[in-house]
Amino acid sequence: MDTDEKLALIAQTIAHQGGQISALTASLLCVLHIARESPGLREAVETRLEQNYAGLLARSESQQYVAGFEAMRDSVLAALKS
Repeated sequence: MDTDEKLALIAQTIAHQGGQISALTASLLCVLHIARESPGLREAVETRLEQNYAGLLARSESQQYVAGFEAMRDSVLAALKS
C-alpha cells in the first residue's frame, strides 16, 4: 500500500468515526432531554457517572483518558441541569 492509499484509508476511517460520533451525540442528547424531565432517571444517570468515574480513577493509568471522561461527564451533568 503506497502513501496515498494509506492517507485515503486514514481519512476514510476518521470520517467514519466522525459519523459514528455524530450519531452517538444525537442519541445522547435525546436521552438527556428525556432524563432531564424524569428526576429518578436524572439521578440514576448522575449516580452512574460518578460510580464509573470513581472506578476509572482507581484503574486508569492514562491521564488523557481520565481528562476526556471528566470533560464528557461535566458536559452531560450540565445538560441534565439546564
